[in-house]
Amino acid sequence: KADLAREGIVAFAPTPFADSNAVGSLASTAHTLGLRDIADLTGKSRKLVLAGSPECRVRMDCLVGLEQSYGLRFKQFKPVAIGRRYAVLDNGDATLSILFTSDAQLASFTGYTILRDDKRVIPPGNVIFIASKSVVDRAGPDLGATIAKVQGNLTLPVIQELNYRADIGKQSPAVVAHQYLTSLGYVQ
Repeated sequence: KADLAREGIVAFAPTPFADSNAVGSLASTAHTLGLRDIADLTGKSRKLVLAGSPECRVRMDCLVGLEQSYGLRFKQFKPVAIGRRYAVLDNGDATLSILFTSDAQLASFTGYTILRDDKRVIPPGNVIFIASKSVVDRAGPDLGATIAKVQGNLTLPVIQELNYRADIGKQSPAVVAHQYLTSLGYVQ
């Protein structure tokens, strides 16, 4: 906050949800292999293929962290474009994939599972609303409270559902946002 303030930017409280990297699989795969936590991959990872973006190979919140903190070694690391991280699971090209926790595909009814990062290797990526000081001043003293109120209900399951409506349901993001704000009584 202090660093941003020196630049004339105000940072508000972070959202309740985090948009972070995560290790995921098909729910059926997680069930078959008995996977709930990343540590459950111990003794199994050498037979499994992990997919992730090309830079995952060198990131602590990705392959490097899984190898160093969990001691995992995979049969193969398969670099894939971000847009293919679910396709590789669906078509059997990978057993596990590095996903983003707020992905639409992770809405509760979609058939994918995120493994719990039981060693907390992957840092949370909470979203933070920022605005220039001049915009904050023009908006008035209630801006911070309004932002906190609106984002207060944005838990991970809620943001996944909203993302599902926009990304997979092909609803306009503006329509999805309006529905969310209306459901909470913030707008009509």
